[in-house]
Amino acid sequence: MMHIPCVNLTDSYTIHGIRKESMVDGICETACTIAFEEESGLLGNSSKVKCQFINNEDEQEKSNFERFAEEAQEALNPFSLQLDGHRVCKNLLEHDEICRKWEDLLPVIQSKYSGEWVEEQLQAVTKRIYDKDNLYLSLCHHFMFSEWLMSDIFNIDFIDNHGTREWVEYLFDTTIIFRQDCFLEKRNDKQILVIDGTANMEPNDMQAKELWVNYEIEERLPICLEQHTEWKGDDLSRLPESIRSLYIMKIQGKSVKTIETELKFQ
Repeated sequence: MMHIPCVNLTDSYTIHGIRKESMVDGICETACTIAFEEESGLLGNSSKVKCQFINNEDEQEKSNFERFAEEAQEALNPFSLQLDGHRVCKNLLEHDEICRKWEDLLPVIQSKYSGEWVEEQLQAVTKRIYDKDNLYLSLCHHFMFSEWLMSDIFNIDFIDNHGTREWVEYLFDTTIIFRQDCFLEKRNDKQILVIDGTANMEPNDMQAKELWVNYEIEERLPICLEQHTEWKGDDLSRLPESIRSLYIMKIQGKSVKTIETELKFQ
């Protein structure tokens, strides 16, 4: 039995991420960049990561919505997450500082933007920021953190470069238990981890009922979810080159929704 060893990352790095959601009525795309800096504990393993959202500074004109979102996001910049020995998020640190920054930002944002929609959004953001557990879960469910700091590839037991496990993923707005087949291989001097997961939900599953409501699916139909993820790099115990994932929701063998994510590391 073998594992991918978890090694402390001593150099700061950035991740560029893109997430695409597609349904029969179109595609929604989200992109962001986050800077990461990890700190070591007494045993030399990563114990904390400082994160900062980096706004797009291109010359294109930004909408009021984009500017509003970026300014509200500054309450989080930077924020820190506690990590366990496998570099997995365990806690949001320095929550009081985030609340203080939001208290300073709120009147500034209110002086720039007005209207019923703005007030509703500010109330929602305020509620989320002051609720530490809710804010922490929201960050963990963000596609970049979910793919990078929640998947825990260092906890896979490999025998002859193959392993299986049951693993919880958050996607399609709910938690899904996947049965994953994991394959570790070499391609052109690159180390590749392939994870193929499936989740078959019968009509009496609570997750199936949530998906019926969220995506207006005809009730009593079983739902099949499929996952294909690839981690690629020279050494996956260190910084990978990329992580790509594709999640597919199928009803009676027909694809009704997909979520595709790609992270690139620098």
